[in-house]
Amino acid sequence: MMKDWTWISTGRKIMNKRFDWPFANRHVVSAISLMLYAGAAPIRCSADLQPWNDDFSRQQRNADFSRQDRPNTGKASAAKPTPLVLCALLPDKPAVPTVDKPPQQPLEHKPAETPVPLVPLRGKVVCLSEEMHHLYQAPLSTGHEHLYGFRTHDGKYYTLLRTKFSEALFSDARFREKELLIRGRIFPESHIFDPAVIRSIRNGTIYDLYYYCDICDIQAVAPGPCECCQGPTELLEKPLANQQE
Repeated sequence: MMKDWTWISTGRKIMNKRFDWPFANRHVVSAISLMLYAGAAPIRCSADLQPWNDDFSRQQRNADFSRQDRPNTGKASAAKPTPLVLCALLPDKPAVPTVDKPPQQPLEHKPAETPVPLVPLRGKVVCLSEEMHHLYQAPLSTGHEHLYGFRTHDGKYYTLLRTKFSEALFSDARFREKELLIRGRIFPESHIFDPAVIRSIRNGTIYDLYYYCDICDIQAVAPGPCECCQGPTELLEKPLANQQE
C-alpha cells in the first residue's frame, strides 16, 4: 500500500548550545513551506521519539531558558543534543489542483418562432399503460388510472393533450370505440399530440363528429349541456360531403 509514496525528511542537530527556538522555528517554517509547495502533508516527529513542541516538559524548558542569566565562561555547554526531524509523505504524482466548476444553468426553451402545422393521424384512442404492459410487460396495477393516448396505424404512440377540442376523447367512451381521423399538432422534440378536428372512419367513409342541441340548433365539440339552454346534447355522426377534407 505504501509503494506509491516516497519518504522525505529534513532535520538539524543543535549541539552543545541552548536550543534556540526562534532559530529552529525559521527552519521548521521553511521546511514545511517546501513540503506544502510539493503537495506533501508534514508530520511532526523526532529521532529519539521525544516530542519537540507542545509536549516538551516544563522543567526542561525552564532549565533551558534559565541559562540566559548565567555568565559566559567560554566553555561549551553539555546540553544533550536535540535533533529536529520533519517527515513528510509525497505522492509519486504531483497534486492536481481542483477547480470548482460553475453550476450548469438549465436549458431554457424559447417559444417557437413559426407555428406548428396541422397533420392528420389515423388510428384509435388507447390506454398507454395497458399498451405498454401488453408490449413490454410494464407493471400495471389492477385499479390503474387510464392514461389515454393515440395509436396510429403504423404503430406509433402519442400522448394526447387534453383541451376543449379533445375533451370528448377522454370523457366519452364512444369515441374510444371508433376508428378516428384526427387533425392536430405534433409538438417538436416530443410525442405530444394536440387534436384540433376529430372525425371518424367507418367502411371507408369519413364522418363528422359533434354534439348537437336540437332546441337551440347549436353544435359543440365537447360533451356536456348546451351552453345556451343548458339542456342535453346529442352526439351526431354525419358523412362529410367532401371526403377529401
